[in-house]
Amino acid sequence: MEASSSSRKPIARWDSAGDRLLITELLHHIRKGERINNKFSPEVWAQIAAQVNKPSIGTGIRPLTLAQVKNRYFVMKKGWKDFTALLKNDGFHWDRERGRVDAEKEVWAKYIRVHPKARVFKQKPLENYEDLCEIFGDAEQTTSVRSSRRGRRAGGQEYGEDDDEEDEGEEAEAEGNGERGSSAEKTLTNTLTYQDSPTPGNSPAQENDK
Repeated sequence: MEASSSSRKPIARWDSAGDRLLITELLHHIRKGERINNKFSPEVWAQIAAQVNKPSIGTGIRPLTLAQVKNRYFVMKKGWKDFTALLKNDGFHWDRERGRVDAEKEVWAKYIRVHPKARVFKQKPLENYEDLCEIFGDAEQTTSVRSSRRGRRAGGQEYGEDDDEEDEGEEAEAEGNGERGSSAEKTLTNTLTYQDSPTPGNSPAQENDK
């Protein structure tokens, strides 16, 4: 962490190692059956944050707050949704062994004209995609099933619900809590690239705005 006398909130900078650590912890608790109704309890979130901060103990790096860890979770979820949406289009193929997206130039060009921010996926696919599918794919399926059971409005018209309804409150609370790129534009860019400056100790670090 770069020290600063600024009174502004410190921001979190995540690298691939920090993302990998967070994903490992999320999977650990999911596989233990500790995500109930698509949500982690406050106690589980505290455990996840503690493990993510563990490598920075004794290094002088400011620990991440719980809100910052949760915010990274939502950033990852947004990236996973965008990448999955791309793969559902005709002409795109996910090469699991090589970890890349295969598609003809014309297919890419057509998709990028409509979704210009997806250009980054052509250069660098989403890291840890298979694990993110386990984390967010199960949650999406669970929410979809729950929404389909909510019935119909009077008069018989079907209605759906935001598939993030379980997370809306926490996401709003986490938004703007110190991750670079927490605005809509910057968050998307940060999500897609997954590249922040490496930090000592293979853990996410914080620094203060100048």
